[in-house]
Amino acid sequence: MINTEKPLMNAEFIQAVSHAIHSVWGDIAQDAWELGEMNNAGALELVLDADRLQTGGYKEAADLLEAAYKAWTYKTVARYLNRQIKLV
Repeated sequence: MINTEKPLMNAEFIQAVSHAIHSVWGDIAQDAWELGEMNNAGALELVLDADRLQTGGYKEAADLLEAAYKAWTYKTVARYLNRQIKLV
């Protein structure tokens, strides 16, 4: 079970959020590519932005990421996710 007060950024954390991130990217990728060339960091930012995980039905993943942002900062979490999850 992941500590939701200060989640560790490890394999268990990635496993807990990866499906949700990939699923939301699948929903928005076509529209995102219309914006122009996209790198992995940009794709992740689009997924993490604007409560897309929450509105996509992934409340648990969204809540876990919010806890990680509070514990580690958004920038630190986004950098870690960029190294661990490949969307493009």
